Amino acid sequence: MPAPVLPAPGLPAPPTGRAPSTDARRGAVVASKSPRTSTMVTPSAARRLNPKAITGSPLLSPTHPTPRAGHAHMCVMQNAFGQTILVSAAWNGDLNGAHALISMGANVNQIQEGTLSGMLPSGTALHVAAYAGRIEICKFLLEAGADVNVKNQKGATPLLVGLSRGTIACVPTLLAHGADVNSRDIQGRTALMFLAMYGENDAVAQGVLHEVLANAANVNARDSNGKTAEDWATDYKREHLKEQLRLLRESRSKEH
Repeated sequence: MPAPVLPAPGLPAPPTGRAPSTDARRGAVVASKSPRTSTMVTPSAARRLNPKAITGSPLLSPTHPTPRAGHAHMCVMQNAFGQTILVSAAWNGDLNGAHALISMGANVNQIQEGTLSGMLPSGTALHVAAYAGRIEICKFLLEAGADVNVKNQKGATPLLVGLSRGTIACVPTLLAHGADVNSRDIQGRTALMFLAMYGENDAVAQGVLHEVLANAANVNARDSNGKTAEDWATDYKREHLKEQLRLLRESRSKEH
């Protein structure tokens, strides 16, 4: 199985991990026109902002311009690693914070940038929510216009991120919103391949497998190592899945 990836600096630990440090919870950096001036704003602080009385807010640095109507530029606030406060809200499962940020003009499809943006979780807030298994955040972001098939720096869609990290909770929601079951990351890996990692007694995974196959998943796709999903099933000793894929492959070949 893929080696676990530690959370990128600037994000608190996942809900099942050790409690995040105070520094990890501080939030995102709002850069002013001066590169030496910045202020820290957390999603919860952003949630409390009053658009009608924001002038002179202590959340703003002295040299930062007063936010204009909509305050959209406040919602691209990033920390030193390029992570936005919307991403932070997604990671923490802060649904109210995400609502507030979107209503203030946050770009739901903004890609994370920064020196560590190539590490997972990377990409949009939806990638991060799928990585963390935040179902309600995933639903809200999709309803707010998040692109379900956008790719991150590894070429992975939110569907592939959720499946590859073992956080399958958001996957049914992603599929219901049109996630492409044949999308491939930069290593050529597909959803069907990642599903070989899950036990055959995993009811959620089996439901996802049924949905993926029903949406014409390509059983002949090969990853960068030349392996198909059938090969992955062999490697993970999923004999039932291996046989299922073999029969499906042969059946489809006869149709053509």
